[in-house]
Amino acid sequence: MLLDTLALDDVAETHLRQLVVDEVREGRSVDFKEELPGNSYESRREFLADVSSFSNTIGGHLLLGVAEDGGVATDVPGFPTDNVDHEIQRLVNMILNGLEPRASEIRMHPLRLASGNWVIVLRIARSWSGPHRVSLQGHDKFYMRDPGGKHPMGVEELRAAFTHTYEVEERIRRLRTNRLDAIASGEGPAILCANPKVVLHIVPFSCFDPLTQVPVARIQQSFRGVLPLHGGVTRSRATLEGYLAEQQDRSQGGAGCVQTYVQCTRAGVVEAVDTQMLSDAMGGAPFVPSVVVEDALIEGTTRYLRLLDQLAIQPPLFLMLTLLDVGGYRLAVRNGLSDFRLHRSSLVLPEELLQSLNGDTDTLLRPTLDSLWNAWGYVACGNYAENGHWRR
Repeated sequence: MLLDTLALDDVAETHLRQLVVDEVREGRSVDFKEELPGNSYESRREFLADVSSFSNTIGGHLLLGVAEDGGVATDVPGFPTDNVDHEIQRLVNMILNGLEPRASEIRMHPLRLASGNWVIVLRIARSWSGPHRVSLQGHDKFYMRDPGGKHPMGVEELRAAFTHTYEVEERIRRLRTNRLDAIASGEGPAILCANPKVVLHIVPFSCFDPLTQVPVARIQQSFRGVLPLHGGVTRSRATLEGYLAEQQDRSQGGAGCVQTYVQCTRAGVVEAVDTQMLSDAMGGAPFVPSVVVEDALIEGTTRYLRLLDQLAIQPPLFLMLTLLDVGGYRLAVRNGLSDFRLHRSSLVLPEELLQSLNGDTDTLLRPTLDSLWNAWGYVACGNYAENGHWRR
């Protein structure tokens, strides 16, 4: 459907009129409502059932102000209102107060027609934190969509919905393991320099959904200003998986190996690898420079979350940090080196769940950085100030 190919803010009246010309029918990914939901129990329940049915299935569009007959779009009359922002806030409040758990992957686009009336386009992403039930005044039902519209979920459908998120989490963990194996064996998207490595993965739960794949050309357009974790960019290029920016070692003896890169795949998986930050030694002892690494992670994660937002990749996501080939390393802290040397060759930190692309990145990364310091015997990351923010 045409709407699926457009950025939400680019949807215009001509696109809605085309739905009528094309005789688009309601189904799994689109529904039409001529009027706004009212404040009665029945009207609010129907609206919440529509919204949750999209969240619980494959996502889609709910168009308020588009008329239908027998499920086929027939006109775009819109609805009159003197305050469309008030109406949007009313809808938001309905969703916040009427669905459990809350469905956050919902965006609304108000569109004024030539007649002066309004249409509100709701773009509802498939939820990875569901299934969501309509909890309005004890209604307590789950809905999903089929080619004919929505229906209450049966026992088997509910069982599949509840196990789906767990299965996705396990698939992401396997994906991480496979990617780390590829990097360690030289089978990644670049020939890396032979140093210990910092590896950051940001993986959306939607990465296994073929409907969320992003064209490489679109990734390239959004990649301007996207840098690897540490250093600059000497070359950007398409890869088999997506698009990549890298910095090559052009020093004598460097043999053109890649010092650092960041790649975003068609599935929205960000992989950033650096071979420079862990190459120094202090008094002959190799160490992890906590301030340098943490600063790079905070700045890099900020850029990568912004990239995913531009590509319309929705949370939740797993953020996962790994240090490869760091056996015997110490942690460099503000007053010297840790007493403890890491006894394992690689440090695979627990994944961190991100429910939003927004917020202070240093706050989002706090659990991961605490885990990093835990590995060297510290209770928490020592580079956070009393106000909870990271300090250089």
